[in-house]
Amino acid sequence: MKIAFDFDGTLVSCKQKQMNCLRYALSLYKIQVDLNHIWRLKQSGANTYDSLLNCGIDPIASKHVCLKWQASIEDPFWAKFDNLFGGVYDLLSGYYKQGIWLYLITARSRPEWVAPQLLRLGISEFFHKIQIVSPLSATKDKAEFLTEHEIEYYFGDSELDFWAAEKANVKFIGLSSGQRSKEFLVSKGIRHIFSNLSEFEINSLLT
Repeated sequence: MKIAFDFDGTLVSCKQKQMNCLRYALSLYKIQVDLNHIWRLKQSGANTYDSLLNCGIDPIASKHVCLKWQASIEDPFWAKFDNLFGGVYDLLSGYYKQGIWLYLITARSRPEWVAPQLLRLGISEFFHKIQIVSPLSATKDKAEFLTEHEIEYYFGDSELDFWAAEKANVKFIGLSSGQRSKEFLVSKGIRHIFSNLSEFEINSLLT
């Protein structure tokens, strides 16, 4: 069996990193917003720019904040806020010991920083292959990887992951632990949704 996972919001938390980095970007322009409100907007499908506009930040300031946020978010300093979700290490270890082939697919602008992060988290050894794609063509590139490697299940936390699985005709398992809420994922037509990986039993989808 071959299983692929998205990274941010699927295996590791993403709220802390995103919101702490956004707080930093906002502080450079002396702007204060309710970050919990921003996160709720993002989980409902909004991007960072639109979320800032929703909070009353003018378009020019919102653009500058977003550009700074995008330029900073992958820095190793912010990666320290990423932590494995509960049960993820044991789940990956268990699958690995069963002989299931595991793949990791993540969209990053700075691919050189992925390996050190995986080493810090202690999960590098579990993956048969780690694929880093460009954020500018993530859905297309992920779909091509899923097809090429004949992946059977793909776990992700966003509609972009779902669309990649659809393109590749791969069974998709949605997780509401990350970027998007369960309600949003349902609205996109995703059928199998779990609040986190520890809820998932692989045998439930093999029957």
